[in-house]
Amino acid sequence: MKRLIFVICALFVLCACTSSQVNTNVSIDEKAPVLFYYGLTEDGVFVNNTTGADTDDYRLDFFDFQNQKTYPFCTRSNCHHNSKDCQAYQMAHFENGTLFTVAAYKDYLYLIYEMSGDNGFDNVGFFIARCGMDGENIEKLFERKGGIQIPNYAYIYKDKIIYSYNTLSVTSMGGSTSTVGVLELYDLDTKQITNIVNQDLQENRMNLFLGAKDDLIYFIDCDMTTMKKPVYSFDLKTQNKELVDENCLTDRSTLYQGYLYYADEENNKIISYDILTHEKKNEAELPEQEGTLYLSTKGGLVNLRYVSDQETYTYIYDVGNKEYILEKSGDWIDLDTKFNDGYIGTKNNIIGMFSDDLEFIPFVEIVT
Repeated sequence: MKRLIFVICALFVLCACTSSQVNTNVSIDEKAPVLFYYGLTEDGVFVNNTTGADTDDYRLDFFDFQNQKTYPFCTRSNCHHNSKDCQAYQMAHFENGTLFTVAAYKDYLYLIYEMSGDNGFDNVGFFIARCGMDGENIEKLFERKGGIQIPNYAYIYKDKIIYSYNTLSVTSMGGSTSTVGVLELYDLDTKQITNIVNQDLQENRMNLFLGAKDDLIYFIDCDMTTMKKPVYSFDLKTQNKELVDENCLTDRSTLYQGYLYYADEENNKIISYDILTHEKKNEAELPEQEGTLYLSTKGGLVNLRYVSDQETYTYIYDVGNKEYILEKSGDWIDLDTKFNDGYIGTKNNIIGMFSDDLEFIPFVEIVT
């Protein structure tokens, strides 16, 4: 499967061969869902990185905000962090799984591992495990396998793991015949799995998580045939699912302060949209820029990319501050999260942190 760099958090400052306990306060809204991609503390984030010269594989590294460097997640003396004996490598491999992504929640690290299949297409799946913040006492919570089960995304919210995966049906020649989008939750207290979207009704469908408020989560259940995008709420206490919007106006935005954001190119506006009241408001003017517009909104940051045959330009609008913080940049920049006085995101497909004036520091530089 195609590997991406995923970012996760933990509660350690790591040197090349030593570690120490650090502040455990997570510097994000504790009422917000924790994504298996960013899980930020005041001290750093983890990166799923390549191991180096001796192994063409992955290991768990840590980017330290204080000294702005990346270290292998290893406490073993005299380790060069480039072999399978390295703790950082072993954290990226557990039982028959390879690390996909991780999140930090309360006193644990939660890890999603992918499993390779038997004979190519049988029992391809994934499992979710957790361990202490020192990487010890890892335990598997549950797994999904049978046919081809591919993890899509996951969040932790109110002691529940909300996760999506795609089930692919394959022919005898190995070709995919249909895609089934599944959405479930795992209760960390009861250890029970609840199905949110019925797998039997989900052929050629996919779901997209929009956000959460109080005991409700919101998601799009998209029909890939008709391209209808109805929005549903799911009550974590009563387990009732309700339709709140018959056809969402955008599937490129997550909720920010109750609103989704999209581009109205006909009227040259960025629009805020309330999925409950269906109210629309003009948020800002779109840039006067030629090219095909691609938009994505995360954490109140509206990323606009204009692509033409000659050039590509990026603009970023900050909803909270009601201003463009980046205009007509030739770099491919996507900001995902505000953090302290800066941002977390990617620049030209390399993940890292940005200062308040958007100076970029990549997470992938390795110190050994």
